[in-house]
Amino acid sequence: SLRSGENNLSREAQEASNAALLVRHIDSELSRAKRLTTTVAVLACTIERWPEAAASLGRLEGERVLRSVIPMLRECCRDYDYIGRIRENEFVIVMPGLSLQMVRARAARLMQISIQAGAQTLNVLAAEGLFPEDGAEAETLLSAADRRLFELRFRRQSAAGTASRPVTGWVQ
Repeated sequence: SLRSGENNLSREAQEASNAALLVRHIDSELSRAKRLTTTVAVLACTIERWPEAAASLGRLEGERVLRSVIPMLRECCRDYDYIGRIRENEFVIVMPGLSLQMVRARAARLMQISIQAGAQTLNVLAAEGLFPEDGAEAETLLSAADRRLFELRFRRQSAAGTASRPVTGWVQ
């Protein structure tokens, strides 16, 4: 329907706006990290098995579940970490000043989050990109985190016997 098409365009515009804000924030943190010779981590997060759950929930309940995820993510963050939602079920957390070991510990903590979506319990998957190790640009860090997230998702699907090569890549 026309209304459905308008909602999709509105969602796409919002996702593009969120991604632009996220990149600006990462760029700002990268500038600070270069001045102070410290690190910036980006954690790409997604909700495992979301498409199947969303199909059974419906649009409004699905959106309510997705909005409930942000406070859960926030519990794993410091007050000054930045959380951005870049796609329906994809989030990025910007965490300045953490070592690789600390970033991976945060990712492990995020992956302990359980989300109740109707009759299903879903989990968060998280993977990192770290400045300076993975690059010095926002897009490079996001790509590194996204690539690791893709690999993690594929390994978990392979272990469960449901592997297929999902489409990956973050929205600019």
